[in-house]
Amino acid sequence: MAAKWLAGFLPTLSYLRNAKTLWLLFVTLVLVFVLFAVAFLYSRYQARFDVAEERLNNLVVIYEDNFSLQMRNIERFIQLTATEYKDVGAGDDLQLFVTSVAEDTPQLRTLLVIDATGNVIADSRPDLPAIDLNVSDRRYFMVQQMAANPTLFIDDPVQSRVDGDWSLPISLGVWSGGDFMGVIVASLDSIFFSSSIDNFVEQDIEGYILKDNRIILTSLPYDVEQIGQ
Repeated sequence: MAAKWLAGFLPTLSYLRNAKTLWLLFVTLVLVFVLFAVAFLYSRYQARFDVAEERLNNLVVIYEDNFSLQMRNIERFIQLTATEYKDVGAGDDLQLFVTSVAEDTPQLRTLLVIDATGNVIADSRPDLPAIDLNVSDRRYFMVQQMAANPTLFIDDPVQSRVDGDWSLPISLGVWSGGDFMGVIVASLDSIFFSSSIDNFVEQDIEGYILKDNRIILTSLPYDVEQIGQ
């Protein structure tokens, strides 16, 4: 009787072993497939990441070159304006010079000449909205007033007291014979920074352009609420 039962059980045991082997084989194949799929997806992701990183690095280089060129132009215009101020002083000739310089510099929001007391005496905008406005409490003025030597200073973004718009002021002190004459301020429109990048990219990107102290100069896309944060 036992022999008959064992004879009947052995095929069943063999079947179970074969079924277990097949199940383990199936599980192994599934795991191998999953691992290959993960490796393939990771390689695709890494390739796309590498391409994106290269595009970003290229964009940064292009932007740095473009920004450096623009800043050199701005510095040259500020220097020329400072020389004109020392040569002709306040008056119509200075105002005409400031207006002509700004016409050739579209990235400028405004170009101001400020006297030694902090009063604006020349404004590049047609309606001259800042004339006689006192800005002696602005950092771009105080830094130059206390400077031992005329040095270009890039301030944090500031809001205009005329219309509330944001701009990035770049200032240079004007000295003559050891006497402080005032300050030249070139204010760059905050949207200039984002629009200058738009000229080099084929699709929309999102992010921020920061000053070295991590103050936001502009956002991409442009959002005025983010400026100066």
